[in-house]
Amino acid sequence: MYRVIVSTTFDAAHRLVDYQGPCARLHGHTWKVTGEWEREQLDRRGLSLDLVHLKKQLRSVVVDMDHNLLNRIRELAKPTAENIAQLLFKRLSKKIPSGEYLIAVTIEETPGCSVRYETLTLAGGRGRGGHMASMPEPVTETAAETDPTAVNESEEEPPAPVYEDENKDKDKEAKNAGT
Repeated sequence: MYRVIVSTTFDAAHRLVDYQGPCARLHGHTWKVTGEWEREQLDRRGLSLDLVHLKKQLRSVVVDMDHNLLNRIRELAKPTAENIAQLLFKRLSKKIPSGEYLIAVTIEETPGCSVRYETLTLAGGRGRGGHMASMPEPVTETAAETDPTAVNESEEEPPAPVYEDENKDKDKEAKNAGT
């Protein structure tokens, strides 16, 4: 089995919906998108897949996102890295020629922070076992809920995650306060 990996980038802004923190405000990234395909055999030229063709396919599924506000893209009511990876996987899976498997799409929001969406899909939407690949649709909401200028007016604020290092700092502060 041959695995071919192709990447491209695009620049876009977004804001996280129903999120407490700086990412709830409008901000931008240079997003890196990586697609992974597999093919069992080489063609007559000795190639598993044509890298130039795959790069064009990858660029074609992000062209509407490049230099855009992702919250305004219909399929991305909640433009998290997870939903972007899933949407791009869905778009790419529709372009798979016979005999190729799209394995995964990885979206890197910032260097070192990425999300990988993967499933095994054969051309035509069939899984490797011959079954239809089931992918949940990206979350969609009304335009009012995705307005990047809207203020989150929810009464309850979700608890902030507590990371291990924060607990150590709090324990140290409590210990120092007691002395």
